[in-house]
Amino acid sequence: MNCVKMGKFILRVNIAKFATENAEILKEDETVKKNSGKQPWKQEPFIPAQQQFDHSTGVNKSVLNGGASFADLFREKVHETGGASTSLGDDCGKTIWVSNDVKAFHYLHGTTLIGRTVDLMTLMKMDRILWEEGHEGIEIHYVGGLSLLLRFKGQEGATEFHLKHDVWKKWFSVLDMWEGKTLPYERVAWLNVYGVPLHLEDNKVLDNIAKQFGVPVQPAQLSIDDGDL
Repeated sequence: MNCVKMGKFILRVNIAKFATENAEILKEDETVKKNSGKQPWKQEPFIPAQQQFDHSTGVNKSVLNGGASFADLFREKVHETGGASTSLGDDCGKTIWVSNDVKAFHYLHGTTLIGRTVDLMTLMKMDRILWEEGHEGIEIHYVGGLSLLLRFKGQEGATEFHLKHDVWKKWFSVLDMWEGKTLPYERVAWLNVYGVPLHLEDNKVLDNIAKQFGVPVQPAQLSIDDGDL
């Protein structure tokens, strides 16, 4: 971090002399200063930064008294790690390698359907809907967002239900046979909104507030009949 430029300022790092673990670093630092003939912490004359473009890394390096700007150091670190979202911390993210042989719930292939319900209320009442329509013996598993996994007793039952497009289109916007494909990570969360002035407590305003956090799947239903406004 020594000699790193942050705006109009240049960082000067002074190693804590009371820390025993820095003893060896201090000895090396003093040796360098004696050999160089410079007085410790002498202010160097200001030299304007010169932009140097490194074609191998795609980084503009600002040369300033042998140092670089904080922004350049950050961009170069990101380039070295191979991703813009990688943090500078070494233990901020962990990665594991998964073998291609891993196939979780492979025994469900061919006997299950994966579908996205048309709305939240249908999602919550799906077990009752199927029972009232006479579709018994179907196991329902929630897999996030508005998605459900329908497990049938056999492949024949799953195929037969999948072909009844006119039946399930009332409840699902999409319904496919699940053969192990990757599903998007989604979650449903309820928002409690406080502090909206009474003259602005319109359902459209509340929906716009909800859009700041995601996609509303259940519109606001504020009514004068509610006891607490």
